Amino acid sequence: EMTSCEQCPGGSVSQQGAGSCTACEAGQAANSSKCETCAAGTYSSADMISCEICPGYSISEQGAGSCTPCAGGLATSANTECVSCEAGTYRSGDMTSCEPCSDGTISSEAGSSMCTPCNKTEGMMSHHSKTKCVFCTDYYDEETCSANSLITSSFLCLLCIVLCGDLF
Repeated sequence: EMTSCEQCPGGSVSQQGAGSCTACEAGQAANSSKCETCAAGTYSSADMISCEICPGYSISEQGAGSCTPCAGGLATSANTECVSCEAGTYRSGDMTSCEPCSDGTISSEAGSSMCTPCNKTEGMMSHHSKTKCVFCTDYYDEETCSANSLITSSFLCLLCIVLCGDLF
């Protein structure tokens, strides 16, 4: 016969006066005397005490026991849906967000999992939007740069010969 009440172990609950504890199921967490469903963007396996936020590159629906990674070229929106990376950016592997393509590379379409290098041997470089390759000597911004100059990703005007010669 029990003479005192004992605390239920983490991840389990009991009703007042109950003689045993009940473990919460996957996708639930113990909150006082009841198991509560994990919100979308969080998860809980059967042995967890609380709902945890999904890692930055994965999502879950309400009541999930695990998170699902977004495919390459997709990032999360509030850990509840996978959305395409914009053109000029990419995401692959365990990256938590879409990252801009580096100088000399592009992603011309949304949803890219990698950036493609421009052909520098033909005098090509990436446009500052990182969405297309352009001929270095042909491209410049008429409003802010002089002929044969262009705006880099840091929005500085550089002579094409300097940019193509030094950055590639």
